[in-house]
Amino acid sequence: MSTALPRPRPERLHLGNDDGDARPAPAALLTGPGRTWPTEARWARAQIRVGGQWRPARIEHWRLRLGSLRWSAQVTWQGEDGLPVSGWYLCQTEGLRLLS
Repeated sequence: MSTALPRPRPERLHLGNDDGDARPAPAALLTGPGRTWPTEARWARAQIRVGGQWRPARIEHWRLRLGSLRWSAQVTWQGEDGLPVSGWYLCQTEGLRLLS
């Protein structure tokens, strides 16, 4: 498994600017010891809040840093330009929703 962690395209994203938007995961949660694993199909469907609007998204991977209770998820969605956007975000209900 690759240890490279994709980051959002900052020049195109305005995440975390509106109350309730998805919050990028801090680097401290993405480095160091911990476990990252692919998402099972039943937990992959999600919505992410960007710029005050909910958008369909897909959870690609989960991450839990050793000693932390804060989950992070690699989330992919379609950007305004139609290209996929991917990044690591905190699993908080106000910015990221799982759909069943």
